[in-house]
Amino acid sequence: MDPAPPGRPWSGALPALLPLGLVSLALGLVLGSRAWYGIDDVSDVGLYLAYGARLLAGQRPYLDFAVEYPPLALPLFALPALVGDRALAARAFNLELWLLVAAAALATVAAAGRRWPDGSWRWPDGLALATGALALGAVTINRFDGAVTLVVALALWLLGAARVAAAAAVLGAGFALKLTPAVLLPLALLLAPDGRAAWRALAAFAAAAALPFLPALLLAPGGLGALFGYHLARPLQLESVPATPLLLARLLGGAAPRVVSSFGSQNLDSPAAQALARWAGLATLLALSLAWGLAWRRRAALRSRPEALPLAALAVLLALLGTTKVLSPQYLAWLLPALALTLPSSPRLGALVVAALLLTQLEFPARYWAFVALRPGPVALVAARNGLLLLALLGAWRALWRLPPGDRAPGLSP
Repeated sequence: MDPAPPGRPWSGALPALLPLGLVSLALGLVLGSRAWYGIDDVSDVGLYLAYGARLLAGQRPYLDFAVEYPPLALPLFALPALVGDRALAARAFNLELWLLVAAAALATVAAAGRRWPDGSWRWPDGLALATGALALGAVTINRFDGAVTLVVALALWLLGAARVAAAAAVLGAGFALKLTPAVLLPLALLLAPDGRAAWRALAAFAAAAALPFLPALLLAPGGLGALFGYHLARPLQLESVPATPLLLARLLGGAAPRVVSSFGSQNLDSPAAQALARWAGLATLLALSLAWGLAWRRRAALRSRPEALPLAALAVLLALLGTTKVLSPQYLAWLLPALALTLPSSPRLGALVVAALLLTQLEFPARYWAFVALRPGPVALVAARNGLLLLALLGAWRALWRLPPGDRAPGLSP
């Protein structure tokens, strides 16, 4: 393929979409035949469509009915619900999410094109994203977190182009979509060339984050407060990394912890689990602060070397996922753009992340209910996955630490 000029970042459609299309076809054939599991097994598609139907009926979110998702997520639920027939609406949702992930692949390859204007790294990055999607499986299209994948990809593309305010605005919209993309905002701020640019970026983030909430804030401030309260009150989820010590104790013959279903997930209920849930917030803050601090320490290198930006983003996202008290399998889809842009230059670090994605799919959804029953095999899979996430986090921190302070440097491999 002829290299594309730097001014045409979207000309990498073939390396972006062909690998993803082939992976999607393979997964569709396997999962459509239920040779392993079904496309919408253990998914929230039914819940999304129920919310969409209520929106189409004229009911107002946060006022007429409670909803645990931020306002920009709601149009993604309403659009497939227009189909009417439930089975067809589920397929429409899958298609909607595939298109969002495909757009994320385009943005990711566009980011690679800005890093390497001769086009030489577009195919490796497109293949890397498709590899991550294959390893993670159907959760990329049966949960709405594929929209977060697009937010991360667009932010990385814009940051690589030094469009800091635009990237911050995208992250603000991501906050109104899923809350968590806000953890990448400090990266945008530290990449600003001066204080004025940083303030502009912060203002862009605040405007994009706040505007979607304004109708609910005016009509139903109590319901909007319940949205944030819902997430703060969530207990220790069974699959989270902080729950791993309790899982390992079970593997070693300890008493089975009590598993309860609440907040739309399966959680652990014991004094130890409650203590771990309380401390998880502090652990998350410390892990994120360390990732942000390492990025700040090497901000000159990040500013002069756009190819290092995805490494910093990967470190921040792994810090969040490796310490949060709630870790649903679909959250790992947030990693795909940063993984794709990091794996070719840091293969060992990328391999750890891909292995974590693959172990996630080996457990979820085909073995999920066996895992909830705390059977040893699935428990060992999740514990191993969580261990890989922590190893990847340490590897990303190490790679950030080793970034040289100067303008240019050799490869990123830790």
